[in-house]
Amino acid sequence: MELAPTFPSPTSRRQSTVLEPVLLLLLLEKNGSHGYDLANRARRLSLTGPEVEPSSVYRCLRWFEKEGLVRSEWDNEGPGASRRRYFLTDLGVKSLRLWADALKRQRGVLDEYLGRYRMAIPQAMAGRGKQST
Repeated sequence: MELAPTFPSPTSRRQSTVLEPVLLLLLLEKNGSHGYDLANRARRLSLTGPEVEPSSVYRCLRWFEKEGLVRSEWDNEGPGASRRRYFLTDLGVKSLRLWADALKRQRGVLDEYLGRYRMAIPQAMAGRGKQST
């Protein structure tokens, strides 16, 4: 079963396959986020684990913008250098819905796998105990 939705994805990006739906969800929750903020928030979600590279986040955001899933604008307010703020587009919301559907299907597959594992392991262990006696 394929996890990714029907939208094209950036090539040679191992981590971004899981990072894509996380970033889209984070933008839905707080539209107008900076990339660094998104990277920090993504680290807290168990989907991506603690090793979220900011370079992966920015690569994903650039690809999102190229595909029309997000738009960005420069934020010149506040101290320090200007930063880009990213906003989810209607196409980004549609992509997020596709990701949610794909993840629901994948959850069903994982639930079935874990259920079968829970049933099989006691039987397998009981069989091992009989063989050793």
